[in-house]
Amino acid sequence: MKPSLCIDGRWLFSSGIGRALREILPEIEHAFSITLLVQDAPLFEEIQTKKIVMNRHCFSFKEQYAFAHTIPPCDLFWSVHYNIPLRSIRARKRIVTIHDLCPLACPEAFPWYKRLGAHMFLKQAIQRSDLIMTVSKFSKQELYTYLPVRDKNVQVVLHGEPRLRKPLKEVAKPFILYVGNLKVHKNIRRLMQIVKRLSIPCVFVGCLFDKTCYERHPRLHFVGEVNDEQLAWLYRHALMLVQPSLYEGFGMTTLEAMQMGCPVVASSIPSLIETCADAAYFVDPYDEEAIYQGIQRVHQDLSLREQLIHAGYLRAQQFSWKRAGEETVKHFMRLLA
Repeated sequence: MKPSLCIDGRWLFSSGIGRALREILPEIEHAFSITLLVQDAPLFEEIQTKKIVMNRHCFSFKEQYAFAHTIPPCDLFWSVHYNIPLRSIRARKRIVTIHDLCPLACPEAFPWYKRLGAHMFLKQAIQRSDLIMTVSKFSKQELYTYLPVRDKNVQVVLHGEPRLRKPLKEVAKPFILYVGNLKVHKNIRRLMQIVKRLSIPCVFVGCLFDKTCYERHPRLHFVGEVNDEQLAWLYRHALMLVQPSLYEGFGMTTLEAMQMGCPVVASSIPSLIETCADAAYFVDPYDEEAIYQGIQRVHQDLSLREQLIHAGYLRAQQFSWKRAGEETVKHFMRLLA
């Protein structure tokens, strides 16, 4: 009989966490009898896995009450974010995935109450979980820097290769691209100021979480969320992806761009260097002039663009959801042994 695994699947249609969960589920379903907690049953109709509706907001008091009464008896409960159950649940073992420590590492980007709540939940996630997973060596080191994890079971499982469907047409379009949530720590304000100095517009893809990260300007185009087909089209037609983040746990959008033949200009922060290796043009995210010059160089130097495109294809191929699934199953089974 397969071990039973209950997953907080309410994140399934969110951006980064949701994409990772959607990709990993098919790679582990052969090994477990899976139940998903879901927020809205009709939204999850196409997913064949057993589902339990738990329509509660994450990080709320109602969520905590619902966890205790909704999570079925199971061998494993997996929190794919750090909004973990704080009360006892009917699971033999608990797992949490912590993608990054942004609220602790970039406190200036969050109001005091969100920093306080994040610190409390992260500490409880460490204390109450039997296995802690994260998505990069950088994020693992951040756990040791900010949280009491010395005697805990911490494992790195890298994300896999992007699976966007490639569009058929090859048409050059004069725009640069940003993909990701529009939050302060993503360095959006600085990028907007840089775009105003350029002769080419920038398309911003992602949810607007911070209204200060929005401004009307002829070269600033905010399109909100897009589906995978639209995103693939944007990657394939953009002059480059610019990822100027001050902090990231992993560089999923940079891998997506590389797979689609889109050159990448990225922050020289540890997580993006770890993800991109030699396949991106790195710039200091705190130096506006350095970012501007990096964009101009990749725009104007055709040989550099071709080099980045070729290196990007090769780099994206080094990541595998199949391997991520195998490692996830290995760590889960070892926990039950």
